[in-house]
Amino acid sequence: MTKVVGVASVLIFLASPLAQRDRLANYTAVEAFEVRPGILALPSYADDGEFCEVGLERRHYSPGIVRLEAGLDRKEVNEVVDELAPPTERGAKLKEMDGITLVAGPGGTTIYRYENVTVEIYTKEKSGEDVAAVIKWTYRKCKDSAARGS
Repeated sequence: MTKVVGVASVLIFLASPLAQRDRLANYTAVEAFEVRPGILALPSYADDGEFCEVGLERRHYSPGIVRLEAGLDRKEVNEVVDELAPPTERGAKLKEMDGITLVAGPGGTTIYRYENVTVEIYTKEKSGEDVAAVIKWTYRKCKDSAARGS
């Protein structure tokens, strides 16, 4: 009898995480990497498995802590851009409209264009805080672009 109870206990213990994951089965899993403490990189891929786009944003929730600030440090954003899209891969910086900021509503987008990559940095207008950045590879189409509405 104790063997049956022991085996049942082990099965319940092993099945619990699976039951928890089943609650999320109807949702799309998101891939993210913590590239700096509190900064996430969320990649999208082209058909060949290369990056087509990588979003950068502040992680707001970690077990035991919720961060209300949204800001990214521009220096850290530039470092991550250098790591994920090195200068040799980005190509030469394009002069036309380099660093132009487009303002719409409560925020703005600053755009840096290179031969092979565009970097967009999104900023809150009132605070001037950078809240997100996106690295886009010019000649790579994301395989899930229709699903994402791009």
